[in-house]
Amino acid sequence: MSVPSKLKLSKQEIQNELWRRGELKWLLDEGEKILYNLFYESQHKKQVWVLGRRSGKTYTLVTLALEQCIRQPNSIVKIV
Repeated sequence: MSVPSKLKLSKQEIQNELWRRGELKWLLDEGEKILYNLFYESQHKKQVWVLGRRSGKTYTLVTLALEQCIRQPNSIVKIV
């Protein structure tokens, strides 16, 4: 069964669509995806992450902030 050519998307087209939707988890490595999932699966309003250097804290938080800004324009994101 062949797939019609109009349904075939390039990697770049897929990435562009994910950016448009604000779904950026694909940018993270495996360790950062654990933090990402922890953020969304937690029932707590506030979280404190105590992690070592180079564990992906900043990159993960920036990814979460970008998602928020894309999904809800004019959002104010504060990282403390």
